Amino acid sequence: SPAQNTDVEERRTVQAILKALQGAGLEKIVLQSTYGAQPGAHCGDLGVLYEFEEGARQLGTPLCVVRAAYYMSNWTFGMDAVRASGVLETFLPASQKVPMVAPQDVGAVAAQLLRAPSSETGVYAVEGPEQYSPEDVAEVLEEVLNQPVRVASLPKAEWLAAYRRNGFSKNAAQSYARMTEIFVTQAYDVPASPLKGTTDLKAYF
Repeated sequence: SPAQNTDVEERRTVQAILKALQGAGLEKIVLQSTYGAQPGAHCGDLGVLYEFEEGARQLGTPLCVVRAAYYMSNWTFGMDAVRASGVLETFLPASQKVPMVAPQDVGAVAAQLLRAPSSETGVYAVEGPEQYSPEDVAEVLEEVLNQPVRVASLPKAEWLAAYRRNGFSKNAAQSYARMTEIFVTQAYDVPASPLKGTTDLKAYF
């Protein structure tokens, strides 16, 4: 829950999963992670999922890590507000294009890897057929909702307050604001040859 200290709670969950996997006799593990996963105690999912990856590698079971780009489904969480106000709030600059992916495309890759021989391991980056900006999202939503939609980009100075308004604890808000900064500035190793899903933004919505 974002109302708790997510850095602590999510790591506790990761350790519980890893403990359950020990000695489970699995032929293969396919672990879902994220673009930007990296070491760090206070960078939201990026640090937690990196530790999950590293812990899974220590199990000795053949491992595939699926690092997914920004989920298109994340935009649906604010849909009621968009319908009511015609405003799409985002941490991203309005015209900045970033990798996005439909969840079903990530699932398809994971399913393929589960069926593949256990010798097929490694890290697999997955994103959609092209990159999109918040302006692209607003354009699609205008068509889907049949109403005008404009983008409102929150400046960095307002990120913490925005997370707090949405029910995040102080610690969680700080951690997720740091994760947001890494995402917006793309301060991570960009995949050289990502797998491309087939679902574009319009088809997803």
